[in-house]
Formats: sequence, structure tokens, C-alpha cells
Amino acid sequence: MFGGRLFVSSVAAQIDPIARRLPHRNVRAFMLMAFGFVDGVFRPFPLCILPPLLPLSQIPAVVGRRCAPRSAGFFDRIIMKAQRRTFLVSSAAMTLAAAMPKPRRASAQSPDRPAKRSIPLCVFTKPLTSLSFDDLAARVADLGFDGLEAPVRPRGHVEPKDAAQKLPKLVKALQKRDLEITVLTSAINNADDATNRELLKVAADLGVRRYRLGYFKYDLSKPIVPQLDRWKEKLIDLAELNEQLGICGLYQNHAGRNTMGAPVWDLRYILNGIDPKDLAVAYDIRHATVEGGTSWPLTFQLIRPHIDTVYVKDFDWDGTKVINVPLGQGMVDPAFFKMLAESEFSGPVSLHEEYLDHADPALVPKHIDAIRDDLATLDRWMTDAGI
Repeated sequence: MFGGRLFVSSVAAQIDPIARRLPHRNVRAFMLMAFGFVDGVFRPFPLCILPPLLPLSQIPAVVGRRCAPRSAGFFDRIIMKAQRRTFLVSSAAMTLAAAMPKPRRASAQSPDRPAKRSIPLCVFTKPLTSLSFDDLAARVADLGFDGLEAPVRPRGHVEPKDAAQKLPKLVKALQKRDLEITVLTSAINNADDATNRELLKVAADLGVRRYRLGYFKYDLSKPIVPQLDRWKEKLIDLAELNEQLGICGLYQNHAGRNTMGAPVWDLRYILNGIDPKDLAVAYDIRHATVEGGTSWPLTFQLIRPHIDTVYVKDFDWDGTKVINVPLGQGMVDPAFFKMLAESEFSGPVSLHEEYLDHADPALVPKHIDAIRDDLATLDRWMTDAGI
């Protein structure tokens, strides 16, 4: 039956039609089918009955026992192409391609786009600000992200002063591709400026739930703690505005000799007593590793109660100089994601590609390829960590 040229895909279909409307735990069995052209005719071939939610690794053995003398090796080849650890069968049919290439998340326009992840993945689109809103949405959807971290600041996708007119157009373009602004990157660090208040109101009204703040810079000629106390007053006011609007501000721990948040302990000091639902941390593992070296796990645990979002990118040392590198080629430890999983973090995660020139629009295709490669590494790290 499987001899000759046969193009096959396997489909798990439910035996009991009633079970189609029931939760997975009530589904009693599935029929594994093969479909293909034999002697010029496209035919279905019942292969065997499988129990529901059978672990992916066990399918070849079950097929080997129940479908002999059909080739279990055929299914080995299918299963080895898959990267997921479990075989999650939905209440509808689930297709596994026989010659499946390395899995890549489908675009929003593709019928086999997966459901939203439990931990959303977004991408920082600073390298893509030269694109139109529609083109931007198409590229991000094709890469397989759930949303984007969109710069709405000078030289971003939208200038802050134009937010009321242009931000709705960006959101509309993203919605066409089933995408969202997961994080809005801003230069806001106070609630006093009218442009800041207007931008946050527009964003909140459009359904944006997070924005990244601008940075505070220490005056190293003056005592540190009084500066922190002064900034904390500003952040308390900003947190109150955020609560009114229903949006959360995020402060990133960015490396730098005079950047507030670089050593992380100062973030813990300044955010103490502020509700993380209103003002929280975008924890950047790259910058935490630059500043903390081998002690970054300590500062992670210190700031964990305030972490809402995680930023991911990589770096290496060139003598005493920090250089940005592709994810997985530098100093960032994949073990971070195991710690993240154990802390019951629920996302989102934002991928940053920083090692190509962001200012040259001609490099957009290279940025897309670089982001795709980094996403593959990030997926592997998160999967290995059980996220």
C-alpha cells in the first residue's frame, strides 16, 4: 500500500463524532489516517487507533505494534521532524506533514497558524522603522511573533506628537495580521508632560497594556540616594496615571556607568511600595549579565517580584569593550530560562536584535534573517527550559 511514489500526510481524526465537541480529557480515541496518491488516485488509508494525548515520542512504537506490517519507520521520519515534546491533539483534525521541514511559525494569513502562546513572544522593531505599517505587520507575522515592541518616540514608527493620528493606523495594520503592540517603547519618565499623558491615553484606548519608560541618568558628582528618592516621587506620580489609564509602565535595566537601573539594586529600591501592575521592570538578561557578570542570578532573584516582561539579546567581550552578537554566540546563559520557568513567569518575552546597523534601511532584509535565526535559538532555549 505504501509502495511506489506516495505523498503522504498524517491526520489524527476522532473516531467518535460526539467527541468532537468535548474537551481533550473526554476524547476516547483517535484514528491515524494516511492520505496519498496511489496509482493516480488520492485515497485515505486508516492506519491505527491511538489514545488521546499520546506523547509524541511513543507514536512510532504504537504505530509499529498496531499497524504492522506497515512501516513504523515512516512515522519515525515524521516525528523526528517535529520539535515539540508532546502530541497535543485538538478537537479538530491536526495535520503532520510527511516531509515536514524544520517547523517555523506560520503567518497570520496561513490556515495552520498556531494558537497564541501561553508566554507571548514579541520583537523589538527598531531595525524596521523604515517600513510602512502594512509591510511591518506582514514581516512580523511571517516571522511568527505574537506582537511587537514598537518604538513610539523620536525616530520611531510614530512620533509622540503624532500619536493620536498615526498610532491607530499602526494598530489597525497589526490587527489585520492578528498582531498586537505588546510593548510600546517610549521616552516617557514623568506624568507632568502633556504629550506624555496624551500618548499614554491614546495607547491605552487602543488596547496597549505596556509601555517602556525612558531612562534616568545619575549625576555622579552628587550623592546617589537623594537622586533615587527624587526619581521615586516621579515614578509614584506616573504609576498613579498608569492606574487611571489601565496601562503598565516598564523600566528596563540598561547597562551604563551612570544609568539608573544598571546595577538592578537601585531599581528594587526605587520600585519598593509601587504596585507592579502599574509600574514594573522589563528585565534585560543581556544588560544584567554585562553589569552582574556571574552574579546576575542574585539580582534576578532580587528584582523578580517586579518583573513583568523579559528582554532577550546577547553580547560578548572584545577586551574591555562590549559587542552585540547573535543570540547564543555570546555570554548570555541559557540557564536563565530554567530560572525563569521555575519562577512561574508568564510573559511576555521581547526579542531584541542589536548587532546590525539599525540606521540603514537597506539592511532590513538582513535584519529579518537575523531575527529569524535569533528566534530559532530563543525557541530552543525556552523549549529546553520547559517554557
